[in-house]
Amino acid sequence: ITVSGMGEVISAPDTGFFNVGVESREETVAAAREKAARAAEAVISSLKKNGIDSKDIKTTGLSIQPEYDYSKPGDNPRVIGYRVFNTVEVTVRELDSFSKVLDDAVEAGGDDARVNNIRFDIEDTDALLEQAREAAMKDAKAKAEQLARLGGVKLGDPLAISEVQSPGPSPEYCEPELIQQSAQAPLIARRRDAHSLASRRGRKSRAGYWLAQSEESA
Repeated sequence: ITVSGMGEVISAPDTGFFNVGVESREETVAAAREKAARAAEAVISSLKKNGIDSKDIKTTGLSIQPEYDYSKPGDNPRVIGYRVFNTVEVTVRELDSFSKVLDDAVEAGGDDARVNNIRFDIEDTDALLEQAREAAMKDAKAKAEQLARLGGVKLGDPLAISEVQSPGPSPEYCEPELIQQSAQAPLIARRRDAHSLASRRGRKSRAGYWLAQSEESA
């Protein structure tokens, strides 16, 4: 008898992430960098005041770009200023404080603050995968026992066990319109329907190959 079993475990997100940065424009690189640095320091200070550990604040982007004046046809473009972008990725491990952490960081950055890539995920899926394996083995064994009973044979030990895992859970991104809402708007890692949530937030595992022996040969 050859059977396969599937185990599936569903869990709500336990960790939030967002990118927050500052964008400054000045006539010189030095001035633009100084302005961006002040705003970035204010943002990072706000994050730390709200309990975000330094290891959960990671720089993801720093760029300096010239701005050109193209207003005179036929002339070469003229540099009129510089833009500096500085972005960090923030990991929030206490979802109850997510909105406050985000709003305070934006307020600290002022008009120079920029936010994007708000998302929710499960930090450690190993425990979920272990539970899915156990469920898959139970499912396979139950099927094998039923088939053995219906076939009038005795179920023996497994001949072989193999595992096929589905892709891990994908991050659940916040809808763009929520990012544009006013300060202190609650951001919730919402559950989907069972099928959608399973495909996005669950871990699946397939297992099984079971041997059936006849009563005479047992």
